[in-house]
Amino acid sequence: MDKASLQKLESVINTASTTGSATVEERYLNELRSAPNRWSIGLELFLSANSIVAKFFGLSLVRDYLGGARAEIPAENRLQIRQVIMNWIVSTGSNQSVPAYIENNIATVLVRSLKLDFPIEWPGAFTDVLALAKTDLLGVIIAVRVLIDLDAEVVCFD
Repeated sequence: MDKASLQKLESVINTASTTGSATVEERYLNELRSAPNRWSIGLELFLSANSIVAKFFGLSLVRDYLGGARAEIPAENRLQIRQVIMNWIVSTGSNQSVPAYIENNIATVLVRSLKLDFPIEWPGAFTDVLALAKTDLLGVIIAVRVLIDLDAEVVCFD
């Protein structure tokens, strides 16, 4: 997606988030939520958008995409998502304040990646996640949230 298209999409997201009614923009975003390439659009939005609302929407597209069945999600897509998110955490670090809801979504993306790819396609998953804690405060926060979410979603039998 080119820069102009991303900016237009960001504008649509911002408009839809402020109107609160079933507008043309909201219908477009709902269609985007089911598009086959929503994960790549979501990653681009997350990385490039200026608006935190657009970043959140982009990350939610990625998160929801990873909620599908393993067989439906190509391994190369899962790998690219994982690499982009891990690199973003390391490169962002303490350089900017990250809202808790973004941290939560990042943790959910990594947990879903772990559930889909560990141990076959991501054998070093726990090493990679724990290595985040050595980078800076954001890395610590994300690593802890991933471990807590894994405990809640995978380990607990309540």
